[in-house]
Amino acid sequence: MFLLQHKFLYLWLEGNYERIRYESEGAGSTKGAITCSEISAFPVILPPLEEQAQIVNYVAERKCKFDGLIGKAVSAIELMQERRTALISAAVTGKIDVRDWQAAA
Repeated sequence: MFLLQHKFLYLWLEGNYERIRYESEGAGSTKGAITCSEISAFPVILPPLEEQAQIVNYVAERKCKFDGLIGKAVSAIELMQERRTALISAAVTGKIDVRDWQAAA
């Protein structure tokens, strides 16, 4: 009997989606959907349930860390864009003098 955590299966499908789509019959931009029979052609390694749970937890922890880093990067990009806009506005309106400015060597 094969026991499988649904979250483990989801991670497997998510991780192998592009390969399944590429290798499935009728791959290409006109491909409507991946069928169950096409998915069944790919073997799924089934570790014990406890190991599946450990893998799911490990991926969830890493995803949380990456999501935090992505959030910080997005915030930094937004702040830099705001500052860039403010700098351009100040230069255009004459609030700062940039006539003699030169880039650092």
